[in-house]
Amino acid sequence: ITDMDFFRSPQVMQSLEGMFGDCFLCRTPDDQLAVTAPTAIYAPERSFDMRSKGFHLDIFHNTYLDGWERAMPAGFKKYWSEKAKFTLPSADGICPIVAKN
Repeated sequence: ITDMDFFRSPQVMQSLEGMFGDCFLCRTPDDQLAVTAPTAIYAPERSFDMRSKGFHLDIFHNTYLDGWERAMPAGFKKYWSEKAKFTLPSADGICPIVAKN
């Protein structure tokens, strides 16, 4: 059972559009991703069970991974260059946040 008002809220709808907009790294989220990403970012208290079940999405937001664990190193660009780009190498040099000159 889920609160559809949360997932239909302007904040969630706008963030999904922003996160999964028109780029090759982005896609229209499927049902699972559409309910997982907003919950992990905006309401981690609703997704506390994910990690206990072995799901480590490592969604970076405000220096935290999945809303719980502090990302090290702090700062998205440092975290990207030292860790994340090795997990998603096809995005290296293309991600608009870290590819800026």
